[in-house]
Amino acid sequence: MKSVTIMVKMSKNLKIGIGILLIAVCIAIGYSTVFKFFNPYHFVSNLTANPDQYMNKQVQVIGVVVPGTIELASGTLKFDITDGNSRIKVAYGGSPVPIRESINVVVIGSLISPTQFQATKILTQCPSKYEQTLSAANKT
Repeated sequence: MKSVTIMVKMSKNLKIGIGILLIAVCIAIGYSTVFKFFNPYHFVSNLTANPDQYMNKQVQVIGVVVPGTIELASGTLKFDITDGNSRIKVAYGGSPVPIRESINVVVIGSLISPTQFQATKILTQCPSKYEQTLSAANKT
């Protein structure tokens, strides 16, 4: 009878241990997912002032496309962005995006040198907003 009671107690302790372990794993996965989801925007000046802090890390950078810097060569879109204080070069090899000079963009990717950013995603304004802006500009 004693051996059965000990096995039941060990079984309960084992179940509790497995339960605690599963809860800890769920919390860890949830934390990492939420942290990635709430990755804050950074200004270009943040990156250029502290490049080591952002080097080779996934970040979201907000800025304005610098006029005269957009080029497409060998399937790679290249342009500069600025926040009015600092400037970085952006390279993007993904699917085409509607990008124009002097618009706000968010580039998602990683800083690969103090002045170069490799984007994996680019967020721009809705193309219809460009058309509205262009038509308003043409009326004047």
